[in-house]
Amino acid sequence: MILSKLPIGSLLVAALVALGFVSPGFERSAHAQTPAPTAFTASDNDTTLVNPTVPPPAGQSSLGIQLRWTVPTTQPTSYRIFRKRVYAIPMGQQPWITVTTQANAVNPVPGVPTQRFFNDFGAALPANEPLTAGLSYQYAIAGVNGTTLSTLLYDVGSVAFGPPTMSATGQTSTWNSTAIPAVAATLTTPPTTPLPDRVLLTFATAPGAIQSYVERRVITTDPTAPFYPLATVLVGNNYYDDASAISQVMYQYRIRSFNASFGLSGYSRAISGCKLSAPAIVSASDAEFADKVVINWNSPTDWLVDGFKVFRKRSGDYSANAWVDLTTTPLAASILTFEDSTSNPNALTRIVPGQVYDYAITGLWNSAPTGIVATPTVALSSQRGLPNVGMLVVPPATGLTASTTFAGYIAVEWTAPANATSTITYQIQRRQTGTKDPFRTIRTQTNTRYFDSDVLGGVEYDYQVVVRATNGVTSVPSATAVGMRVVTPESPETPAFN
Repeated sequence: MILSKLPIGSLLVAALVALGFVSPGFERSAHAQTPAPTAFTASDNDTTLVNPTVPPPAGQSSLGIQLRWTVPTTQPTSYRIFRKRVYAIPMGQQPWITVTTQANAVNPVPGVPTQRFFNDFGAALPANEPLTAGLSYQYAIAGVNGTTLSTLLYDVGSVAFGPPTMSATGQTSTWNSTAIPAVAATLTTPPTTPLPDRVLLTFATAPGAIQSYVERRVITTDPTAPFYPLATVLVGNNYYDDASAISQVMYQYRIRSFNASFGLSGYSRAISGCKLSAPAIVSASDAEFADKVVINWNSPTDWLVDGFKVFRKRSGDYSANAWVDLTTTPLAASILTFEDSTSNPNALTRIVPGQVYDYAITGLWNSAPTGIVATPTVALSSQRGLPNVGMLVVPPATGLTASTTFAGYIAVEWTAPANATSTITYQIQRRQTGTKDPFRTIRTQTNTRYFDSDVLGGVEYDYQVVVRATNGVTSVPSATAVGMRVVTPESPETPAFN
């Protein structure tokens, strides 16, 4: 739309300079009588630009504002175009930016040789700013002869209020908003893990959006199936939780935004998403077996699982790669138990005695929307369900001995359980021989030797060692060994390395 066409006159230009609509550099041109263009317009909210023969700068959006004008009878040598952003504060306080100086012969409108155009995609100069969808810009154009400018024409234009971008948990594909393709679609990004209780939509809207409208439909064989309104999301929110989604149903979502100045944007690209509840572990054996941990779980009740995977990590390990997939080949949907055995040939994933493990189960769905055989089948997996703790029987220590030949202390030594983890600890227990006193723990440590000096000389003591796992589960006591401190007039000091 044309806002104003200013006559030539120094008094008027001076007034415009004072108000801030014209920069001081324009005042000098008012006396030059340089031919001025006419019928100047800036496009408003156009998604495609007519005659886009000027390509957008590298790396910038192809959305822009097209400027058109009619050349005067006496033509200037070139035209200079200025731009400022329309803010809520007074226009006179905004700086003008020189967008371009364009030769008169450049960019004639096809079929209308008396008109010229320029597509503004946002200048790439550091002093400039890229055009932003949803905002308005004021343009000024002047004819140029040498160094003098003609009078100015003004108009306001805006970049197309573009649709939001959106992603969804479950699956992202090239299905568009109007039809389901008849040929196999290819995934634009790897499938995202479905959430157990919702489909999470995240989106980015153009600046100036007041609210956004989310729509959904079930993916079926009917390409004309309508989308239905799902939610209205107010400005400032960039996500929506679709808690009404049903497990193992693939939905398509699309979104568009609303701006008070430009109305509704176009629709975003429609993307698919789904939710899958996670399997629940019933039990993981806790020190019940010496050679395996047995895990049992239930299949989800709200969707048909195509298979399972079993994951394990050391309890207390929260590193990024803590979880290990124990099922290279997925288990069949009918299998609801798994044995994590010490006979695992892979030493990196073999369980060891004395270590506590967390186990979790994932359900698999070879997703293909019902009846759409042309689309690719994508193996989706649920999130891991809540973990359950399991561990092997804690093996006892072996080879316990207690000395009877040292003055000043009793040396107690033993052998660690075979293949036990280095994180186990040992409880050294003692009682006086020949009494009915219970064994009492006198020390807990990680090494396999202890020098006990807190004993009476010439008195025999019974010793036993109990192995303790990281979660407090203990082994049966070791065999008992009898030791005694020898009494001599020159008893040596107890070694300092207890």
